[in-house]
Amino acid sequence: VYTFQPFYESYPASIDPYLDFPDKAAQLLHATFDNCSWNGNNDENAVTLDSVRAFEPNEIILWHGHGGYDENLGPFLVTGQRYDRDRMLEREYFEDVVNDRVISVMDNRLAFTAAFVDEHCGSLDGSFFYLGSCSSGRDSRLADAFLRKGATAVVANTDTISTIYNLCMQYQTVEYMCQIDPATANAYTLEKALALSMEKLGENDYRFSLEPNPDAHPEMFGGYDAANYSV
Repeated sequence: VYTFQPFYESYPASIDPYLDFPDKAAQLLHATFDNCSWNGNNDENAVTLDSVRAFEPNEIILWHGHGGYDENLGPFLVTGQRYDRDRMLEREYFEDVVNDRVISVMDNRLAFTAAFVDEHCGSLDGSFFYLGSCSSGRDSRLADAFLRKGATAVVANTDTISTIYNLCMQYQTVEYMCQIDPATANAYTLEKALALSMEKLGENDYRFSLEPNPDAHPEMFGGYDAANYSV
């Protein structure tokens, strides 16, 4: 289990009580399942493009931060790494930039697109990604890139989303996945855990935002296998 929060120190103080929810979710997985261990808490500039390249099979990735959407490129996730013009002399760096695998966005940070995952990630067989950023699931392009590499399930957000709702949904979904479903006597599947979380917290971020977006909610990608994913 790995947590990634490239904007951990950048949110207003009012969000502080919620910012550790990804880490608490990872700790819960670690404590609940013998086959889970929390191996990495990555914040701010520790979240790099190399971090994404290093994703491996059978991992649970809990990502929280800023993201966005481009009509041509699809969803993108912002890292803690800054654009370095001097590195444009390096062939791989240059090709990633000119081919829009990475783009420079807020505060000159580098964001990665589906094309980056396609080009640089290896096998992700059996992995689960919760992409807790705005617009990470506005369409399926980024999720599909992880799925093409073998990931079993991806949860991503359909639009710009309340930070508190986003963090609460991520933690609540993991918490349910650590509990036993009385109907099966096994841990809750991702589909059931997500449904129960939305039943508890709301189907969108309406109750959590001063400017609620009725379209803003987490969505599961990966079809049957994702629905039945359980730790």
